[in-house]
Amino acid sequence: MDELMHVNSVGCVTANDALNISFTANEQNIKINELLALNENLWREKYNRKKDSRDWTYLTAKNDAEKNKGKIFTISYRPFDVRYTCYSGNSRGIYSSPQSKIMRHFIAGDNIGIVIGRQGQVVGSMPWNLIFVTKNITDFNLYYRGGGLIFPLYLYPDKDILNKTEKRRPNINIEIVSTIAEKLNLRFTEEKEDDKNTFAPIDIFDYIYAVLHSPAYRTQYKEFLKFDFPRIPCPVDTKQFRKLAGLGGKLRAIHLLEGVMPSEKLAGYPVKGSNTIDAVAYKDKKVWINKTQYFESVPPEAWNFYIGGYQPAQKWLKDRKGRTINYDEIQHYQKIVNALCLTGDLQRRIDGAIGGLG
Repeated sequence: MDELMHVNSVGCVTANDALNISFTANEQNIKINELLALNENLWREKYNRKKDSRDWTYLTAKNDAEKNKGKIFTISYRPFDVRYTCYSGNSRGIYSSPQSKIMRHFIAGDNIGIVIGRQGQVVGSMPWNLIFVTKNITDFNLYYRGGGLIFPLYLYPDKDILNKTEKRRPNINIEIVSTIAEKLNLRFTEEKEDDKNTFAPIDIFDYIYAVLHSPAYRTQYKEFLKFDFPRIPCPVDTKQFRKLAGLGGKLRAIHLLEGVMPSEKLAGYPVKGSNTIDAVAYKDKKVWINKTQYFESVPPEAWNFYIGGYQPAQKWLKDRKGRTINYDEIQHYQKIVNALCLTGDLQRRIDGAIGGLG
């Protein structure tokens, strides 16, 4: 992966999630305004930040916030958990390490990135599951134990030298792509075209996304994945490439919850109540969030599904303990359950298509 997509980095480090990560844009604005308005002692007490660290201090964060208080962006915080943040891109400011050289490519325009980690980030004998997708700036701890590398699909020109002739370019090694193009007898284009004799960066992205979600691939290369980033086998032929890229594209969309709706058969929410998450428990396909309310018909496959060392169907709820979830959030959780079930189905189809991949 690092040979194919040279430009990459770990996610950004806030060093202060209580200040920098919020469930809504309004909540994030309030936090920034309180940083600017409260005196230091009151602020430290409210946000339980008694001491500064080497790369994050109250004064430098406050100065950075004053200059950038309107810059609110979405951030991929955990799998299926997109939140809001004030992001300036300045090191040792609001963020300790914003990784702006990579994250700016998600702010400058429409983009997508693949996030890949090493097996060492996962505990014990858990199967490799360190792959997900992002369209936003991305937190260092998107995965358990952190450290996943973000590979943006496109690189945007620096805004300071932007002119009419400059455009985004693929973050793809053209020598490797030329080899693939020759083998497949296809022409590579920097942007997607309708011509069936061409392929584009998104096709490569989707092909990779499919391959790395193949249970057969993960089993076959289990030992290698323990100590290095995955290697991507070259497709056998055009038919296989198109098939896997198509399945990978569907999986990518599902993981971004694009077009995913709550299923009538999954994660029903039948009981009215406070909607407050007190304690999360799973029994008999029911996910209880308090003493009276639950999501029903949640298959074990979805409840126990791992991405990045996390179990999203569990973690999304547990990270909201003490909060009252609204209608949109209830629907979001139902979409997560549906997406996890759809992922399992697609993984089986990918295994069927991956057959002769060497």
